[in-house]
Amino acid sequence: LLQLVQPAYHSMLGHIRTGSLDKFKEAFDKSLSGGEGFSVAAHNCTNCFMTQFDEECSDVIIQQANWDSSKVREKLQRDIYAHVAAVRAAKLSELTTLYEKKLNEALSGPVEALLDGAGEDTWPAIRKLLCRETESAVSGFSAALSSFDMDEQTNVKMIASLEDYA
Repeated sequence: LLQLVQPAYHSMLGHIRTGSLDKFKEAFDKSLSGGEGFSVAAHNCTNCFMTQFDEECSDVIIQQANWDSSKVREKLQRDIYAHVAAVRAAKLSELTTLYEKKLNEALSGPVEALLDGAGEDTWPAIRKLLCRETESAVSGFSAALSSFDMDEQTNVKMIASLEDYA
């Protein structure tokens, strides 16, 4: 009898995993859209949906069979981490593009105007403008990166990249 029920058990675990992953993605996107910080939203949603998965799995466990659901749980956890990593990469790319665009807009017009009316103080004025706008962009970029809870090396590398772009 247990051999006949086991495919249904595995099918049910797969269904619970898929449903939990879909609900996680929806809740995670909603949290991010609601203004919650990235790492806080990822942590809270991951914990919530892993707990929910465990509760739903406890409903389908057959005591006499002693079957293990840990592999399905691990797969769900890997899928969640992969989704979080993909969203993180997309959000960081959007953020980098946004600040590069801001820098471009803040520098191109004024530098062009300074070059059109070139004088003795043109290059010092351009350097001063570059320094001021870069500092402003780096400050905003740093603040935005803080919600991603990244390691210091990656953070410094991304900021240096923005400075190089400027």
